Amino acid sequence: MNYFTIDTIPAVNNYRLFGEDIVYLDNKNRLYLDGILVDTEVDYFDVFEKEIYFERNGKIIEFNTLEKSKKQYFELIPQGLIQDEMFLNIFDSKSENIDLGAWSYRFRLSNLKKTIIRETKNRFILGYGIWKNPYYFHSEVRNPIKCLDILKETYLWQYSVSEIGKYKDRNEYLKPIEKEGVVRKIMGVFGDVLVAQISGGESANEYQLLGLNTQTGKQQWLISGISGVCVNLQANDAQTHLLAIRDSEFIEIDLRTAQISRNKDLESILGYEGKTITVKCMTLRDQHIFFTGSFNGLVFHSGVIGAFNIETEQIDWLHDMEFDRNTNFNMSSTPQLEGNRLYALDSGGTLHIFEREENTDAKDAE
Repeated sequence: MNYFTIDTIPAVNNYRLFGEDIVYLDNKNRLYLDGILVDTEVDYFDVFEKEIYFERNGKIIEFNTLEKSKKQYFELIPQGLIQDEMFLNIFDSKSENIDLGAWSYRFRLSNLKKTIIRETKNRFILGYGIWKNPYYFHSEVRNPIKCLDILKETYLWQYSVSEIGKYKDRNEYLKPIEKEGVVRKIMGVFGDVLVAQISGGESANEYQLLGLNTQTGKQQWLISGISGVCVNLQANDAQTHLLAIRDSEFIEIDLRTAQISRNKDLESILGYEGKTITVKCMTLRDQHIFFTGSFNGLVFHSGVIGAFNIETEQIDWLHDMEFDRNTNFNMSSTPQLEGNRLYALDSGGTLHIFEREENTDAKDAE
């Protein structure tokens, strides 16, 4: 396996892959589609099918990429008028399992069906959570976990992690205290089980994985004693395992048995020319974990991107970004893949685009 640099785009603040195109927001809040200016003074954007949605001056604008036309989608409701609050996002309900990104805006829940479903058919505007037709699972204030029936606009159940997620911490005077449990992330629905990351343990840095029945909200299983590697967990294509690397720790969790199947320190494997690779962000694709990070845990002027083979537990490809030591750049963004291309944004705002060399797998097999 080998990737080589084919292009870079400077001054990028945020980006999304849109098929073979790139939609990105530059450091002056200008929105571009494959290098063509779409609009200015844009605060946030997202992409779906043939449309780009972006927020400008309190209004959501829809841009049709085929017709190259814009129309106002809806106007955000002032936060003071809101009763039931949910973070906003836009997504297609035909997708079975989506981890929604959080917006800083809110929408009135009572308007959801009348205003959004009627106007957009199979598209909803919802908050930070997981959609599994026809249910929406979320946690508004980190506790409890709730299951909302979108079509009926009623909550089926809620589950509190206050007790099961209790953890030890320190107060402002550094004295040990015990805090109530919180929901850290709702990961997804696997079969009939909703999986969430919650607190719990001897410190705030420990995690637990909680499995709840999607229909009843009853606890199915609980896996305790997981370190901070938990924040990078992602499901494989078969939705049978969760895998992650963070720093030098590798973990694999079998969702069929609710057991940790692999948990290793990869410090010796992540060595490179006498230096150790510290993994920060990752994307799981087929049998590889594509990651970004640094050498020896350095925060600045150090960056790497690579691919870890989860079957052989070896690095198949690694690229040193070779940042100038006079800069404070690093690689701490999640890499993205589309086709045979790999994308990664450095902290200096440069989007690096790599392309996979053809026939490298065949050569490796030989």
